[in-house]
Amino acid sequence: MIAFWAVTALVIAADLITKQLVVSGMELNSTITVIPGVFDLTYIINRGAAWGVLADKQMLLNVFTVIVIAALVFYAVRKHKSIGRLELVSIAMIIGGGIGNLIGRIFDGYVVDFIHLRFVDFFNIFNIADIGITVGCLLLVISVLFSGRKEKKPAAEAPAETPAEAAAEAPADYSEIQWDRIDEENSEQTVNEDAAEGGTVDGR
Repeated sequence: MIAFWAVTALVIAADLITKQLVVSGMELNSTITVIPGVFDLTYIINRGAAWGVLADKQMLLNVFTVIVIAALVFYAVRKHKSIGRLELVSIAMIIGGGIGNLIGRIFDGYVVDFIHLRFVDFFNIFNIADIGITVGCLLLVISVLFSGRKEKKPAAEAPAETPAEAAAEAPADYSEIQWDRIDEENSEQTVNEDAAEGGTVDGR
């Protein structure tokens, strides 16, 4: 669980530090071009979830976020010995991102967004916490798919037995016994016994 809490803390710290740097170093709604036409820093505030969803229902959004985070923490703590490391890391990233944005909504009433990818039109401006949530969800899906395939893999074949082991475990097989030969030997033994008895009688 050390790695789990470390990843969670790392995402929260990276999110809060970068937001503070943007707030202290940029004017609201201003833009700094980092790579022309590709990547800008644009300081905006978002009072809802992604793409401004539930901006007018922050209490509902906060309650929902707390419930999801609590459920994920409970699941990770309870199942950390039986789930894979990738799944554990993905859950930690989701939790860290959720907490990062939750802190802003609770204390400031909004979330600071600043990462602006110019070459992707359908992407809104986002932050480190959003990256943690998105990447965490993708890794979680990959982890579930990978573990599903692993469970469907056939069991490893047992090592081949040596001839001696196979012979020792194999049931007796009487199908190849030469019964005719046994009958013949029994007949000869009977004739010899009769002849011996006849010789004894004649000698008297």
